[in-house]
Amino acid sequence: MDIQLSSGAIAYIKENGGKVTVAPRSCCGLAPVLTAVAGSPEEEAYIVYAVEGVSICVDASLKSYRRLKIEVDTLWNRTRMAVKEG
Repeated sequence: MDIQLSSGAIAYIKENGGKVTVAPRSCCGLAPVLTAVAGSPEEEAYIVYAVEGVSICVDASLKSYRRLKIEVDTLWNRTRMAVKEG
């Protein structure tokens, strides 16, 4: 899997423990949305990738994805990570 991180994402992940967990989550509908949160996963069904000096823990259900892009954005002084396929 090719994982691309923006420079802002690298800095954010390093500032928040050096690990990020990527997994699908259901929110307000039937279709799951990809999420990226700082920290290690609670379960063990994750594949760990080392990218740019940080650890990316990807849910095993996403192993068929070819590429993930992780970026950060800030809205109203609140920073969050965004992950996209492709």
